[in-house]
Amino acid sequence: MAKKNLREKFMKKARKKVKEIISREDMFLMQVERAVEDLTKILNTLGERLEDWYSIYFPELKLKDRLKLANVIVAIEDRENIDKERLSKIVGINKANEIAEKAEKTAGASIKKQDLKYIKKLAEEYISLYKLKEFYEEEIEGLANRVAPNATYLIGGKLVAKFINHAKGLDKLAKMPASTIQVLGAEKALFKHLRNKKIKPPKHGIILLSKYVSSLPKKLRGKMARTLASKLAIAFRADATDKKFVAKELKEVVEKRYKELQSS
Repeated sequence: MAKKNLREKFMKKARKKVKEIISREDMFLMQVERAVEDLTKILNTLGERLEDWYSIYFPELKLKDRLKLANVIVAIEDRENIDKERLSKIVGINKANEIAEKAEKTAGASIKKQDLKYIKKLAEEYISLYKLKEFYEEEIEGLANRVAPNATYLIGGKLVAKFINHAKGLDKLAKMPASTIQVLGAEKALFKHLRNKKIKPPKHGIILLSKYVSSLPKKLRGKMARTLASKLAIAFRADATDKKFVAKELKEVVEKRYKELQSS
């Protein structure tokens, strides 16, 4: 009987702990970030498929921007009678004229309208998924600001979401030293270094995505990453504990160091 009561007591405590973890906003932010990552992978795969598939019909149509390509595919009702005005709203009048000229001389296969609809349907789904990804990316900024206002003020919501997702929680980030935060996301490179000391250790991981680091010459990025990581460590700890806003002072230090390195 005592064992049963003890078990129920521990189960109740465990359920409470699980409920607390699930209700944390940083867990929700992680799911949004993972949805963005998944959608990015899906869009890359669908984009490649769309390019390959439509090239059977119109191989001369080349656009680096796959969203524009998808919109153009939807806009072209008939390869022989292209609506330039409609097309110009997507790619501009010059590009629209160029596409129309290429369509007249295309080496593409003739595809029946009822079969072409399958490609158009894929293009429509690509556009829809792209809009969904954009929606989540816009929402991340506000959500990250609620979860980690200090870190968001320093590096922006999208990057904060990546850090929290990679670390699997704000509480874990708050316990990490600056040196770990600096190379977080570069684990593969770090393991290679540990296996072979001839390989240089990584100087930065996710932190490289920050404009403060990426916009500098390669030889200076390590120095900037160290400064930014040290201030991020303070910001994450503040966000995970008392929520005291200290980011303004931290950002001043970061920007001062950034300007010094820019002019060096």
